[in-house]
Amino acid sequence: MRIYLPLFIIFFLFGCIPSDAIAAQKPVKFIFCYENKEVLPHFTGSGRRVPEHFPGATIEIMQELNNQVAAVQIQFVRYPWKRCLSDLRDGYVDGVIGRYSDERANFGVYPRKSSGDLDSSKAMLSNQTCFIFNRRRTDFTWDGKTLVMSAPVSVSVPSGYQLIQDLSSKGLEIYETNTINLAHRLLFNGRVDASVANCKEQNLPLGFEHNPIPVVSNSGYLIFSQPFYKMHTPAAKALWEALESLDKEAFYNKYADYH
Repeated sequence: MRIYLPLFIIFFLFGCIPSDAIAAQKPVKFIFCYENKEVLPHFTGSGRRVPEHFPGATIEIMQELNNQVAAVQIQFVRYPWKRCLSDLRDGYVDGVIGRYSDERANFGVYPRKSSGDLDSSKAMLSNQTCFIFNRRRTDFTWDGKTLVMSAPVSVSVPSGYQLIQDLSSKGLEIYETNTINLAHRLLFNGRVDASVANCKEQNLPLGFEHNPIPVVSNSGYLIFSQPFYKMHTPAAKALWEALESLDKEAFYNKYADYH
């Protein structure tokens, strides 16, 4: 004898399937946005294309997360940094890598401990930013707390970087540029007094050097948009957990001599 189940029962039974089980069958699309300009060692190349080879340490880490976390399928998009942030706020992209700020915390979700504090164990990287300047400028000194200068100092910084607020508060004249390369070019061509770079950057022209004491030390986090985190919390947490277990330093060491 055949048994026919009413349609409402069939729909009820399918509705009872755990959402995690469904997600396991069909990965959630995760749109990750990063800058469309080269920022070594994090990103290589410029434009909207993701390089097939040596895309940058940060991108290789994200690709590894894509391999490890079956619940997500990462799609990479490249835009100007300001657009990445605005698209994260508006829910057009699902994640970016960035440092913490109160402003970003209003629209982005950071990894946190049960106490509510940031969970730095799940950070993408720890980064130190130093001034770079012409070594002939001897009236420019920074001891980690106090900036001493005989005249106002102009500093070129890529637009959208949170560091701009830190430098402005120190009385510096800020020139915002579209890219880190343009910021450095203004310095190398004598248009500004200083710029900023990762303290480990080695490729400086002759006559230019780092101030060895960092201007700021911070951690970069995988930040989720609020809509993505709300709809796919288990997948977001799985990405953070996988990120915590990765040897991220090994990816960055791979780019130590990249040119």
